[in-house]
Amino acid sequence: MSDPVRTSDDPQPEDLDALLETLDQHLIEDNPGGQRVRGRIVIDLDADDAERLSRIAISRGEGAQEVISSLLREADRPAA
Repeated sequence: MSDPVRTSDDPQPEDLDALLETLDQHLIEDNPGGQRVRGRIVIDLDADDAERLSRIAISRGEGAQEVISSLLREADRPAA
């Protein structure tokens, strides 16, 4: 069964190569990766969604970052 979340529009490893070539190489840090590597995602929420995120975080006793990370992990799990 195909994954309905994944599409041909999903970014591929080479998608940013041309852009990276235009950047100052002193600004790029080579990182071999691994389990402890972190990335940063900026999320633009309207006021209502920001309030929802805040309520969820408070009810779980977590920060917004942990809530979003948890939601991403849950969405990536295979359906039962």
